[in-house]
Amino acid sequence: MMEFKLVSTNGLSLGRLLVSSTSGMRMIGSFLPDRDFDLYGNLFKEHEQAVNEQLFIEEERLMKKIDSLGLYVVGPSPRTESIGIKDLQIMEGGASFRLMADLSAVESMMLGESKL
Repeated sequence: MMEFKLVSTNGLSLGRLLVSSTSGMRMIGSFLPDRDFDLYGNLFKEHEQAVNEQLFIEEERLMKKIDSLGLYVVGPSPRTESIGIKDLQIMEGGASFRLMADLSAVESMMLGESKL
């Protein structure tokens, strides 16, 4: 399991993303929010509701809004490199996101070889 810290553009720690599986560049797992996640929580709830109600145009609009926040991850733990992400979804404690770096580069980071 890989652990990443979710961080806002102004450096606030929003929570931990615990990755249990990967599919290509997509990371899938769970999310443990920190207190500052409350600043963004309603946006993710709106997105979840749009997905559940199959409101595809609204879902796409909200996904673009989430992507425009510029959130990024730090890790995987214990590494401290920052990696851009996109397509972040947080729903019912579950989470998924795409790394904006090659997964092999992340694996290399874990081995101590920086390729980012």
